Amino acid sequence: MNLEKYFEKNREIFQLIYGIFLIILIPLLIFYNTFFIIKNYNKSIDVSLHRHSLSIGRSVLPYIEEKIDKQEITQERIEKLLKNNSELLELSVAIKNDEDFIVVASSNKEELEKKYNNYFYQFSFNQKINDGIAIDSLNIDNDKKVEDERYWKIGMPLTKNGKKIGVLSMKTSSKIVDELTRENRNKSLYLLFAEIIIVVLFILLAVRFWDYILLYKKIKELDEMKDEFISIASHELRTPVTGIKGYSSMILDGSFGEVNEKTRNAAKTILSASERLGTLVDDLLNVSRIEQGRMEINIKKQNVYETVDSVYNELKIQADEKKLELKFNSNKKEWPEINIDEEKLKQILINLIGNSIKYTKKGSIIISNYIKDNKFLAISIKDTGIGMDEEERRRLFQKFYRVKNENTKKIVGTGLGLWITKQIVELMGGNIFVDSIKGTGSEFTIIFPIIKK
Repeated sequence: MNLEKYFEKNREIFQLIYGIFLIILIPLLIFYNTFFIIKNYNKSIDVSLHRHSLSIGRSVLPYIEEKIDKQEITQERIEKLLKNNSELLELSVAIKNDEDFIVVASSNKEELEKKYNNYFYQFSFNQKINDGIAIDSLNIDNDKKVEDERYWKIGMPLTKNGKKIGVLSMKTSSKIVDELTRENRNKSLYLLFAEIIIVVLFILLAVRFWDYILLYKKIKELDEMKDEFISIASHELRTPVTGIKGYSSMILDGSFGEVNEKTRNAAKTILSASERLGTLVDDLLNVSRIEQGRMEINIKKQNVYETVDSVYNELKIQADEKKLELKFNSNKKEWPEINIDEEKLKQILINLIGNSIKYTKKGSIIISNYIKDNKFLAISIKDTGIGMDEEERRRLFQKFYRVKNENTKKIVGTGLGLWITKQIVELMGGNIFVDSIKGTGSEFTIIFPIIKK
């Protein structure tokens, strides 16, 4: 079993696996991409906050150092800074005493006079002058909840006369930035989930569309098999139909001797039925050739007056039998030369004039010609038949379509003739139009480009 047959046999399983794979993989990629972007965005924000916190420290530091030797003034300045700056949560000044740091001024008065000897003070004191450290509270308090207000703890060395004497420590809030970040992150997540839902729905549709593609392929194969069957069947039917027509004609001509009236009527019925069957076979063959691109067109330059005249004389007998007036008053000199397949033009005219005779109960059918826009030869067949309404005219050239009403129910036909006619006209570079009024009549016009001399 080759791969294609194996795939076709297990198509539904492969389709299910493919759909599940896409439904899992694509949303995961989108999910990963979104969180990757959010993570990098948060890192960028933290870098900015770190720099911002140090900038606050550098701007506060000279203000505090100015009166560092006066504890009361330093305390007042700390309280003033916290009052006027909502970002500042806490501010303290600790002076180094041997290995310890004594808090001499603080926004939290409970901290006053306390001694500290911890990593934060030591590390801050060892920073370069006018530089410092800034630590995120999430890195300080490991048990801190994410929803608690985050802050940055800043430590910078205090100097007097260019010599380090202590540490300035601060806490700055990142509440506003965190709220904006959280809001943007939530919007991104909502958008992410919406995108995942849309992608999943799209994948489900795509998987279904794949099924339609396979179905279309199968239908196309069946359609090709149908066309091939019609072509073969039509060819095979031609031989027996020709035989039936031939022998029934010979019976009517007396080739097998005299026949009684009953036998003659039966032979006429056989001949009529075989002619209808022959027309159907020819129509099916033409449809098959046109759809498969095998319709042979032998174009040559000519004046088609005699072609039209011969069809007129051939069909005049049918018109006379229905007591219809079939007119063709024209002069060969009035017909310019066109590029045309003469046999195909005969087929077109026989179909159009034959239809006019078929659908006209009384009155006339007029065949005429004229020059349209000095570029085209127009051949017109106008009758006083049953006519058509707008909907019937719109669908007239569709395959298998026939006008169905009280006036047409007894008229036999396949609904293929006008479709074939239109296709052949267009294959020869022409066009066909119809103008009709219900109850008044119809006019069919075919046009072909004129050969300029």
